[in-house]
Amino acid sequence: MRPLPAPLIAALRVHREAQNAEKESAGDSWQEWDLVWCQPNGYPIDTHVDWGEWKEILGQAGIKDVRLHDARHTAGTLLGELHVDIHVIQRILGHAQVTTTRIYTDPTDPLTREAADRIGELLWPNVAD
Repeated sequence: MRPLPAPLIAALRVHREAQNAEKESAGDSWQEWDLVWCQPNGYPIDTHVDWGEWKEILGQAGIKDVRLHDARHTAGTLLGELHVDIHVIQRILGHAQVTTTRIYTDPTDPLTREAADRIGELLWPNVAD
């Protein structure tokens, strides 16, 4: 089991309560698939419906049209921005190979600038800008 941020755990608990209410309301028509995200009757969400909702959310948020899978790249990049070790990012994203994780992390220019500054400070500690 992978650790989750506390706010996400709280949100998932609220979601589970709502899903339990849906399950109770559905009664005998509920089909247990053991899913976190499902239709109000327990069945899996249709992929076309899910895709449409994703696109709608992006539009409402004013975010460019991207694939849902791109959210994994965003997560990897944000973790890199936080200076999380690549092997920890690998575990979080569930990759078997760190080479795959490197594809999912895209350092930004500020990170590259910071790295250059840090190596400069290490190599030339007494030189001012």
